[in-house]
Amino acid sequence: MSSTTEDPDFHPDSLSLSDSSEEGAVETSTCNIGANLVDLSKRIISRKLSVPKDGISIDCDAISVVISTRTLTEEKRKVIKDFFRVFGSDLSGCSLPDRAIGSSKRSGLFGCSGNMCQHLPEFLQGREMLVLDAPVKVGLHESCMKKVIDSLTTKGYYLFPSTCNGVCFDAQARSNRPPYSIMIETIIDSCHVDGVHTIHVADIGSRFPITADPNNQIKVFFQKLKGMADEGISVELAQFDVAFVVPIANGRLLQVSCDRKPLQQQDDENTKNPLVDKLSMTVFPIHSLPVFEGHKLQSKDIKGTVLLSKPDSQWRDGKDVIIASQEEDLFPATVSEATDLFASSNVNGADTLTTSSSNLFSVKAYSTIAHPLMQKRQTYPLSLKSMYGIGNRSITTIQTLIKNLDDARKAGFNIVRTHGISARIEVSIRPHPLDHLRKMGHLNDILLHVVLAVHGFCCGRKFKFRIDYINLSPVETKAMELVSQSMALLKFRHQRQFNEVYTSLKATEWLRAHLSLLLITIGICPSFGVKYINDWLHDHHRYDPYNISGANIQIRVLGPREGTANKRKKTMLIHLQGFMLSVLKIKEADVKTLIQFIADYPKNNPRECYKKISFHSKIRLPNLLWSEIIPFMSRFMSNETTKADNAAAGKRKRGKMERENQEVPGPGDLDREDDDSNWFLQQEVVSSSSIQEVIAKAPMPSDPICIAMHSLFQISSFSDPHRPGFTAMLFSFIILSHTHTSQLELALEHKIDHRALQLAKRIAEGSQTTSQNELKYFCACLRICGTASNKSKKEYLQLLCYYYQYPCKDVTPKSITQGKRRNQLLHKVMDKDLATVVMQTPNIIRIHRNADDNVIDIFPPEKVVASGMQADFIIKFSHRNMYRVLAQCFNTSETRMRKSLHGRMSSLQKIHTSFLASNGLVNKDFNGANTLEELQKSNHFQILFTGKISEIQKSLTFVPNIILPMVSLVYRRDIGFYDCQADETIIFTSCNLLTSRLIKYEFKGLNVTPKIKCAIILLTKDGEYQWNKIVQNSISQIVEQNSYCNHHYFCLDTFAGRTSTGTNAKQFLPNQNVKRGQPFYKALSMLLTKLDPNYIEQIHQAGRSNNGETEMLSSENDELGIISFLEQLYSCAKPINVFSRSLKVHCRTYGLALSTVVAGLKNKRANELDHKFLCPIVCLQYKFTIGVLEIAANKERVTHFYSFDAFSQKVEYKLFRGYTALIDRDDVIYFFTSSSQTGYYMPNNIHNWKHDRTIRTNFSYLSNSNFTRVFQIFQDKYQLSVVSQQLIDSAQFRPEITTVAIPMRVTCNDFGTSLLRMMQRGINHHALILIFPCQNSRIEGWDACIVHHPLQEPQSAYSVLNHFIQGAPDEGNYNLECIKGKCPENSEASLYMLLYAYIAHKTKHLTHFRAVLEKVYTEDNLSEKVRLWVHQVANRAGAGVNVNEDMNEDIPIWIEQMTADNPG
Repeated sequence: MSSTTEDPDFHPDSLSLSDSSEEGAVETSTCNIGANLVDLSKRIISRKLSVPKDGISIDCDAISVVISTRTLTEEKRKVIKDFFRVFGSDLSGCSLPDRAIGSSKRSGLFGCSGNMCQHLPEFLQGREMLVLDAPVKVGLHESCMKKVIDSLTTKGYYLFPSTCNGVCFDAQARSNRPPYSIMIETIIDSCHVDGVHTIHVADIGSRFPITADPNNQIKVFFQKLKGMADEGISVELAQFDVAFVVPIANGRLLQVSCDRKPLQQQDDENTKNPLVDKLSMTVFPIHSLPVFEGHKLQSKDIKGTVLLSKPDSQWRDGKDVIIASQEEDLFPATVSEATDLFASSNVNGADTLTTSSSNLFSVKAYSTIAHPLMQKRQTYPLSLKSMYGIGNRSITTIQTLIKNLDDARKAGFNIVRTHGISARIEVSIRPHPLDHLRKMGHLNDILLHVVLAVHGFCCGRKFKFRIDYINLSPVETKAMELVSQSMALLKFRHQRQFNEVYTSLKATEWLRAHLSLLLITIGICPSFGVKYINDWLHDHHRYDPYNISGANIQIRVLGPREGTANKRKKTMLIHLQGFMLSVLKIKEADVKTLIQFIADYPKNNPRECYKKISFHSKIRLPNLLWSEIIPFMSRFMSNETTKADNAAAGKRKRGKMERENQEVPGPGDLDREDDDSNWFLQQEVVSSSSIQEVIAKAPMPSDPICIAMHSLFQISSFSDPHRPGFTAMLFSFIILSHTHTSQLELALEHKIDHRALQLAKRIAEGSQTTSQNELKYFCACLRICGTASNKSKKEYLQLLCYYYQYPCKDVTPKSITQGKRRNQLLHKVMDKDLATVVMQTPNIIRIHRNADDNVIDIFPPEKVVASGMQADFIIKFSHRNMYRVLAQCFNTSETRMRKSLHGRMSSLQKIHTSFLASNGLVNKDFNGANTLEELQKSNHFQILFTGKISEIQKSLTFVPNIILPMVSLVYRRDIGFYDCQADETIIFTSCNLLTSRLIKYEFKGLNVTPKIKCAIILLTKDGEYQWNKIVQNSISQIVEQNSYCNHHYFCLDTFAGRTSTGTNAKQFLPNQNVKRGQPFYKALSMLLTKLDPNYIEQIHQAGRSNNGETEMLSSENDELGIISFLEQLYSCAKPINVFSRSLKVHCRTYGLALSTVVAGLKNKRANELDHKFLCPIVCLQYKFTIGVLEIAANKERVTHFYSFDAFSQKVEYKLFRGYTALIDRDDVIYFFTSSSQTGYYMPNNIHNWKHDRTIRTNFSYLSNSNFTRVFQIFQDKYQLSVVSQQLIDSAQFRPEITTVAIPMRVTCNDFGTSLLRMMQRGINHHALILIFPCQNSRIEGWDACIVHHPLQEPQSAYSVLNHFIQGAPDEGNYNLECIKGKCPENSEASLYMLLYAYIAHKTKHLTHFRAVLEKVYTEDNLSEKVRLWVHQVANRAGAGVNVNEDMNEDIPIWIEQMTADNPG
């Protein structure tokens, strides 16, 4: 066919219409045809997936074009340059490749590194090199390297040839990069090979949009191809991928599945598709797997990613197929509509429309969660070979892999939660070398193939395709569980390979399967799919440490029962005992000690076991444990028998692996998969502290053999140079070795001088980091050989261990002398109270305690007090009896306080370890006391008076340095003690530690002020104790003890500190996210969601319009919860004045009454609220400091700052000229706004912005969603009987043992009798219905009450209670009562509901409940105490602490005392 000259974009021969004449040629390139084809594809997908057509977008995912010409005239050079300008301008920068991507298989994009890419001309296959990486990828023949480099050199750009195969330039020497225009000139000048100028241009993953716009870049791309062809240049379109994107709702994941239809349905002529029907199907699982039922997982049962593709070996075997005929309808009406577009202009009666069956290479449907997860694909073992060799990787490498996977899970799932993902259907068109589509095809020709492919995939006769949507939460929970399970078996740090520690082949097979399952659950499907999972499941002797068959998870297998595992452990211990005695020649007594320790672990103490072992064994064990004992134990992890069996099995596995080495490309990696054999070298460096935190949080393994191995990991840690405190212990041992005592002195060859001894003493304290030079100097003093050259700290420590015969890993002295004496020294060192500073920041000091092998985080002293100023006090109560003063302070009686102190302290074992000094050592006042009795005896006091006359004097002896810390620990309240007699100030604080420990800070003089909130006790010079309260203007009110406290430098000025000002905010504020036309309300909610989704109210979407920003703001669509928060503020006991004068001048709205502000707010839309209105509310609620960079209407750049000032308890405002940042502050979030754009700047560390850390602060508020969430935490922790109104059943209306609590909402629609009550009209307050157990004195009768907001009309609350009880069974009577709750001081009404629920749970009947409430209402600082309680419980749960671990641990003592006297 000849082409028409009327349309310059016309390429008819790509799809030949037989017997057509020149006059009747089809104009396949018209814009209308392209738009119709796109629309038709969208309609097919829309009907198949039941989604709106307009929501589907289309883009170009990959292109590959080969340009070649024998002559290169100026006109040809010009059109080639014009083509390259589609991707970038002359001023564009460019990036150079550092590796050969897309070159790992024949179906790849490039022919680099010997890859015989079948889609390229033969002379490029295996001999291509990448020259340019961005803005578009360009490949040339590898023989052009010298010409490219010489050409750039003449232009003044000095690059060097690459030493690795497949790329042109040396990646380590390319800082002087040429611009895009220079690179294009160089490529054109240097592309001559064997008489032909050849350039390969390609790109992948850029996702260029395809739209109906005539100026769309993809259409321009094809016009430029036509322009080059018109100049006589050969243009081959080797690949063109088109993708359709279907968005889904936020918080949802998707799985694609595809089944082969039954044969009888495949014979349906109306659904046949000659292109799609020739493809083969592969399914890659993501997120979940089918239940295993005794056979391997089948592809038909798997859901995740579906790939229909042609095997590489069959691609060139394409045949011409008819896709349209005028004689018969080959397709249903949908596809005929597409082919008719091409035949509509044929006036001579063309017979058929044909194409090659190879032109459609693949169709793929998958979830776009793969895009964020696969950003670091090079760091994961995704190929068959790399996962097969996972056992050869070190323990540290595998731990880093799991940490990286968990980080990818967090980032990817956060995107799902906040932005949502999409389903993506990609069609890859790769024209056959002999087909006209390759050299003469236009965009519409491509789109026709896409329509045929989409129809065949969605409606064809061979495949049945569907998408399932699943909730994010259970998948994320499963992924977190898999991470914990894998880390449990790696709960130690070591550089040995996994298969050197776990020598059983079954353990490595489990690891492959487990990591495969973790990858799949997260959403990363490896290229080998479920191969290793199937291998593991089908092995009857597999290692199954978690007994998966007994758990309700994705896969059920016939795993070993617990009894079988315990039998294996007993067998192992018998063999291990003989092995250590006969082979390793360890002393019999030591062997018995170790065997008994392993059998009883973790019930016993590793430190005590280590002490029982002889010194000779201590020296040998560090090396024998890892080289002999632990590998020996690991052989019993499964039922395999001998090493020969292991070797044979390994040989079979290797042979099978080699046979199956022809992999199928993984999802999301088609044409992208690169060699990942060195994946472990590509991993990002993860800090040792980060890995250590993950290890610490990991649970203990459940397998008895693995637990036994972990027991020895604990023993080995005492001789590990990397252990915190090891250096301090070693130097303590050294000091004792040089001490001249008759019993412990050791004969040493060299003595150390005074300077070296002082250095050793300083290092032994552990308070400072030991440098390499200090260790080198000390070794030189001892004249230890081998110190002439520099060594690492570890090597110097090992030299010292060898010299002093100190147990250390990888150190074996030639002979051991005076072992008994050395053992005595070592035990004395182990018992020594050593504290080593592991890490120090401005906010915390992390200390490792040697005595209990624990790590604690405490405050630096400057964070606890402000020196040089003394607060003003008001005396609340004074008396010479300290207990009476404390009883008044804590709202109890002296007798009850003494009983509480005695009861709690008597239950503590090793009481001295609970009271520490600020350096991490034991508080000297408690030193040496293991029990309360010992403490009282040594200090001559007594807490509890038993009635004996001889004890009167002791019970009236007050030891404030002991009693005050005990009171602080028991009552969970920090105490500041001013001792005028000793002229010192002491602060006792828990430092927010989750464990029950009390830290003591001592300061000379009285001229200091606490910066943490605490009770103030003062001892006058005449011996009188005073309970003082700091006046409102005192500095101690500035900082509250939580993560959102102001820095101590900014106590008196909210906006103090250094500033950075400029005209370009990007210079000092990175991570900008700005959108055009975005309301400030939306930008604020997006940032808060990223900081912590709990900041955002979960809005019910049913019945709402899609554009919520245009609706009037109400409680139903206010995701920031500002309406409910303001309503709570003006529902308090006293009027709230929380906005400063500066803010009221800036935003006059806040000069009005809060009720007026809310009324006006309900008449506004969310997009009408600017930063002036929103920022003060957020600052007040969450104690943020907010900076808003603004381009004002007059184009002036200014910055508005809003912050809650704890000094004045008000929100302050300040204006700065220019873009300004408070660079000394780390608690500021920044926004940008102008007339056209709004956005935010993402903070670097979002972990410091958790919602629950703000609960303790004044004016914080639990929104509806957070109230439900925290109530669930309380329910789980304290075993409360809580049920929702919708889910309550008949039995729960009739409790017999425990009070049933039903959280409710009460809206008062009546006018009250006072102004405050009138203001409650229409406000939906929290309430709590309580149904108490039936009492013995009544028959079929229950007391029920509703505790409601005290400012609401009781009649409204009673109506709610009465209506609710009407749903109860007919049998039985109910006594109904309304109870007013405590009037909130500053929006804590929802927190009181948690208190009421707990009290009801403890009291059992209504009479006692009312009595306890009367006591509660008289409690001093009730608001503060309840906030602290809820804060502790919620944050312990958020930190991963098991809420059921000790349900009484977080109960304040004042609540215990009030609920103790239960008459029922």
